[in-house]
Amino acid sequence: MPGWVFLRHGQSEANAEGWLSGHVDTPLTSLGREQAREAGAACRAWDFTRVYSSDLIRARHTAELAIQGRGLELQVTAALRERSLGQWAKKPLKDIRSAGESHRLIDWHGSPPGGESMAQVAERVLPFFAGLKDVEGPTLVVAHGGLIRVVLGLIDGLDYAEIGPRKIANCDPLFREIPPGGFTALLKAHRTAFEAP
Repeated sequence: MPGWVFLRHGQSEANAEGWLSGHVDTPLTSLGREQAREAGAACRAWDFTRVYSSDLIRARHTAELAIQGRGLELQVTAALRERSLGQWAKKPLKDIRSAGESHRLIDWHGSPPGGESMAQVAERVLPFFAGLKDVEGPTLVVAHGGLIRVVLGLIDGLDYAEIGPRKIANCDPLFREIPPGGFTALLKAHRTAFEAP
């Protein structure tokens, strides 16, 4: 079966400073750049056929460092952007928690004011994956914790309530085998879960 490796970007300035970024274009820290290089070494076991990355700089730079010297073309797309956090972008996570609002980040249909829910992320990203041609070799996807959490949660068959609390570490390559047409099947299976109750 086709192999897929999902890689969250390295530590960003937002990660290091404890604030929510979403679509804010925050760069990698020096640790994040080192994590990306180490992830590239860890990914040497896979002979990637193609590489996709979010267009946000923390993911794109991670992808560039991870595939450096491998002669791979990086395909950059806004479809893989992190979940939009709306009015909570640039806010410290501790402030969201102290206000008792952090449940809106982990509930399937919960969302920050003006931002996306996890259901809306799934509705945005599954058609992108379903529209890709099946290939023989493995695919590398470099994106973000929120987006990868949703995609892997659905691939792994988790209940919607279990997806939000799942942690996705920076630059930890996560491998899954997905049968041809698997993303189309996921899209069909979960379409009714996109609408808020």
